[in-house]
Amino acid sequence: MGVYEVQKTKIIVVGVYGNPDSNDNKSKEIFEQMKDDMAKLQYLHSTNICIVAGDFNCHLQKNDSSKRLINKQKTVDIIQNIIDTFNMYHIARKTNNTQHTYFQHKAQEISSRIDLILTNINTQILKFGSTHTIFATIGETIHMAKTNMYDHILSSDEFLINSADTLQSTLTEYGLCTNQNNILLPSNIEETQPDETGENIEDMARQLAPPTADSIQEINQKLNKQNANAITLFNHIIHNTRQIHDDILAQKAQTKRNRALAQQKEMINITKKLN
Repeated sequence: MGVYEVQKTKIIVVGVYGNPDSNDNKSKEIFEQMKDDMAKLQYLHSTNICIVAGDFNCHLQKNDSSKRLINKQKTVDIIQNIIDTFNMYHIARKTNNTQHTYFQHKAQEISSRIDLILTNINTQILKFGSTHTIFATIGETIHMAKTNMYDHILSSDEFLINSADTLQSTLTEYGLCTNQNNILLPSNIEETQPDETGENIEDMARQLAPPTADSIQEINQKLNKQNANAITLFNHIIHNTRQIHDDILAQKAQTKRNRALAQQKEMINITKKLN
């Protein structure tokens, strides 16, 4: 899932692979998470345009299966909710091309339509066909759209606390937190325990001096054991920090929408009482 920019238009693009087994609850959870992620991207990038395509591994209608059965009703309900929420339509249905897309290898009479393309792109002329292929081409050059990071989020206590926790857990994951205070220290430096008077501050300051060539080599060796390097670690930290920012931003936006909705309902109730 991502947001791509085509001719200065941002489009949410979602690739789907639904749960292949018959577990309806597990399958439903996948699409519930997809809906939440789409809503976040919709807000973060200020775009309503989206394309959702892939193997949904469920039958939305009875005629989508040669057995004429809807195999996962809970999953179908959440998919229909996604379609309604984002005002999407089925390209195949709109073009009256609803042929089945899956045929059982040893029993061709068993088939289904589980591969779907959903979108809300407004188009006057729409042509659709299906064929077996292993390649796909896109005529336009596409670029990943970037999200701004906002100062009021970056300076919030929630962001700073979560970022510090994430940094600590990431360093621990790569084997780089080596003492009780989670300070990055080479193993040949003895850790000083603080006392009540704080007299060991100077010792700790000396320990936190710029790293030597030996300590850098030791850090690199630890990263190599994790099949990683400094760039991998740095990218991991940036990705996690960005995710924290986006989650907080989306949460604040949802809170604002809920507050506005509550105020709207309150105004409606007041109007009814006055009338």
